[in-house]
Order: sequence, then C-alpha cells, then structure tokens
Amino acid sequence: MTDFVSENHGALSAMPVAYSTMHMLALGGDPAAAAERAKYTAKVRDLISPTDEAFFKGVVDPARLSFFDRLAVRLVKSPVGDRRDRDRIAPWADELAPRLASAPA
Repeated sequence: MTDFVSENHGALSAMPVAYSTMHMLALGGDPAAAAERAKYTAKVRDLISPTDEAFFKGVVDPARLSFFDRLAVRLVKSPVGDRRDRDRIAPWADELAPRLASAPA
C-alpha cells in the first residue's frame, strides 16, 4: 500500500482518501489493540491524511494458503476462519461514499 500511495501521491493529494484494513490480528476493542492496528496504516497516514479510516476483521482459510503462509499463521497465532462482518463493512462504505464525493480536495 505504501508504494501505491507514494507513486500516486500527487493525484491522491488532490482528492479525499479513506483507508481500510482487513486482517486477523489485534482484533480486540482495547487501546492496545487499537494502537497495534494503527501501525498497519501509519506509513501511508504520514503521506496522505485520510478522510476516514476503518479496521475490519478478516478471513484466514488455511486450505488456500501455501505451506509457508500456513506456518506463519501458526507462528503468529492468528485465528482462522471467516470473521468478516459485512453488516459493519457495507454501512461504512455506504456512509463514506457521499463524504468522499463532497469533501474538499
């Protein structure tokens, strides 16, 4: 993501931008988990300040992973399964769209 934002910095600076991440670590609602999640987008936030940012739980399907990726999942003790909450994702996107369209560049 950092490469994309760096390479397109000029265009992205001229429009409102939102960031979302979807993964399986730091899932808690406590301040330590929130601080850990903030690290995922820290580098791009330094390049472009977002209009909005959201974190969503993701999915890990070991059957679709390579041997090394399955090993990494075990090493970091990532939960497996589908934790996506479409009832949270869709409203965020729906509410965000008009804000991005009307936000000053």
